[in-house]
Amino acid sequence: MSRATLFAVLLVATSVTGSACAVKCEGPVDPAPFVALHVKAWESVHPEAHLAACLASHCVDVPAGETAQVNVSLPSVPTAPVRALSLRLTATRGGETILHTTHLVRLRKVTVPGPCGFIESTRDVTLTAQGSLSVA
Repeated sequence: MSRATLFAVLLVATSVTGSACAVKCEGPVDPAPFVALHVKAWESVHPEAHLAACLASHCVDVPAGETAQVNVSLPSVPTAPVRALSLRLTATRGGETILHTTHLVRLRKVTVPGPCGFIESTRDVTLTAQGSLSVA
């Protein structure tokens, strides 16, 4: 049996058994740029605080006590490459602002492996218990 015939038999056998399948990639699936914001340390010290995070002009409320991480992203993929975005955090407790900080976050391009693969523009940022930002 030739190598080509053996390959064809293995390909058909794999398709029939379901051990592997072909994936059709239909164009770019790169997600919008985002920051993975880690808030566990902050929330452990400020459990009653309401925290809002804004990446550029897109803001999200961080659910209190429900998560150790929240992804703050742009609502869509920008047409031009993005290298850095402004991350603004504001925390309030009882109507009083207890934290207001802004940091320019330089994004990294990360290749996510897989059948279709894609590239993320992202960065991990931690909000410390004291309210400072640490960029990984």
